[in-house]
Amino acid sequence: MWFQDLLQRSTDAIDAFKGKTQTLLKKWSFDLNAAGSQTINISGNFIYVVDATDGIATIGVQFSRLDSDIDSFTLSKGLGIIHPFDKLYVSWSAQTSKTLTIWIGNLAPELLNVIDNRSAVALDTLLTNIRDDQRATTGTAVAEQTINTTPEVNILAANTARVSFSVQAKDTNTHVVYVLYSTGVLSTKYKYILFPGAVLVDNKYRGAVYAIASAAGQLVGVQEEV
Repeated sequence: MWFQDLLQRSTDAIDAFKGKTQTLLKKWSFDLNAAGSQTINISGNFIYVVDATDGIATIGVQFSRLDSDIDSFTLSKGLGIIHPFDKLYVSWSAQTSKTLTIWIGNLAPELLNVIDNRSAVALDTLLTNIRDDQRATTGTAVAEQTINTTPEVNILAANTARVSFSVQAKDTNTHVVYVLYSTGVLSTKYKYILFPGAVLVDNKYRGAVYAIASAAGQLVGVQEEV
């Protein structure tokens, strides 16, 4: 019984020792613009790349000894290694406009728990940007345009900020309107044929739109949303 009590007190003492004095966590940041190397004179047993410009930025790490017998391990964002060392030899090639940050732990790695929800936050940001990119806030009405057989009419100019647009053939038209997403529209070269009253809606194309009619005097209304 006394031995179990002694063992328990020893275990508690070790845990307290680890938690109070041996959970050193250090951070190093590296500017990778120019090739370089650095020796980190700290003993520990894990290294973790907590942040970087992107997933391509890398460093090479050798543990304890710097010679040809010791492998160099390539680390990038989100990658870590648990391995004892008395110093670290870090090197990197020139990587334009890139930085990388590591954490180094000194003993008791089981006491370190990294809570990383950045991927969820990044996904939420991406989805928000996609939603906002598809959401128009302004509708610009273009005056009713007359379409003849020739020349072709540029009914809508290119606009990289466009979310969507529509082309409405007036219901009193007596002939069709040919629409093409480039110059050179013909009755035999078109993307859409708009019969009287027909409407074209597009929420992807952001370039210029051209039109001709099968007879003079056909009318269309164009609206662009941005």
